[in-house]
Amino acid sequence: MKTLRHYLFLFVAMIAGFLLFAGVSCLLPNRVVHKNIARSVAYGDLMDDYPRAVMPQKQTIMDNFTDALILQQAWFCSSDSLWLSMMAPVRFSSMDAQTLLLRKVVDGVPHGTVAYPRYWHGNTFLMRYLLLLASYKTLRHLFYVVSMLLLLLMALALRRTFGEWVAVLMTVGLAVMYLFVMEFSIQFVPVLWIALCGVMAVCQRAEVGRPAEEVFFVLGALTAFFDLLTIPLLTLGLPLLVVVLKEGRESQQVLRRGLRQIARCGLLWCAAYGGTWVSKWLLASATTRHHVVSDASSAVGYRASTMPDFSRFDAVAANAELLPLGLITVLLVVLVGLAIWRFRREGWPTAVLQLVVSVMPYVWYWVVADHSYEHAWFTYRLQMITAAGLLLAVGSLVDWARLRKLR
Repeated sequence: MKTLRHYLFLFVAMIAGFLLFAGVSCLLPNRVVHKNIARSVAYGDLMDDYPRAVMPQKQTIMDNFTDALILQQAWFCSSDSLWLSMMAPVRFSSMDAQTLLLRKVVDGVPHGTVAYPRYWHGNTFLMRYLLLLASYKTLRHLFYVVSMLLLLLMALALRRTFGEWVAVLMTVGLAVMYLFVMEFSIQFVPVLWIALCGVMAVCQRAEVGRPAEEVFFVLGALTAFFDLLTIPLLTLGLPLLVVVLKEGRESQQVLRRGLRQIARCGLLWCAAYGGTWVSKWLLASATTRHHVVSDASSAVGYRASTMPDFSRFDAVAANAELLPLGLITVLLVVLVGLAIWRFRREGWPTAVLQLVVSVMPYVWYWVVADHSYEHAWFTYRLQMITAAGLLLAVGSLVDWARLRKLR
């Protein structure tokens, strides 16, 4: 009961914090926000809905469509209708060419608007804070700098806690999944930041010998607040890979204890993630004229369904085929060679646990079939968990201490 009260208090405190974050954001002066959104349009940085970044592959498609929608909501927020702006931000009612509609917003072209109360829209409120500083074109550079800084800090934390090989393999596992595309989008970058901070938090807990369950509870709530259903499971999977490493280092019964730890952390993450979603639906339904609970229930059913032209197997396959299998295979072959040369038998339970975490993206694709199939061009990045997990699994079988002596 003491533990239950602790998590209940923590959950209520986080919901209060989210409301405060959203409320203060809506009170910010619109004049500056509107000026920087107008500059964003004038600079031409959001001309196409789905441009490709640097390379022509499908994996590099950017989501300017949703970024422009987020900027629309940031524009329409108002202190005159504070609670409605917090609970049900509005955008243009049309779902065609959001970058074009954003230009119409700036030009003052009359158009019907519609509320979007299903999400918490934490990224919209974050953008209002950031738009006090600069236009979106400049903020994209800020996103990149912050992302690279967090990636570096994560690598340093992993190196300090578990060793160089863990830091290198985790970083490479993320990088091969076209990580750089996420670093330029307010649609994609929040879940990446939360995941990287989660890994660092688990490392810090491991260093001082404290359990990491509470970290996953916080990560689940933050993900539901900031993410627009991109790859939310990333904030569970990447920190879990680190928890597994911690269990392998400290436990005599690695496999059993590791599986229990995965289950506990996963359940806490899911409880906070689902509870934060449901709390928004209940709050918005109770305090606005929108029937958010029924709308959200329909949306959940739709996103988890299949259509006559695709099955759940197709949803999994559509994402799996975007995995850079050739590059990952080369890396695995090198690691397998090292494992054969300098085998570490004690690492096999940790390797098994890494593989258990690595299959999580495919469970997500199977359950959330419609969303995963229709948006495979960005949901495929959930396989960052798979790429990093496979590398860490084989790396756990290498006796890195003996290799260092040879070096």
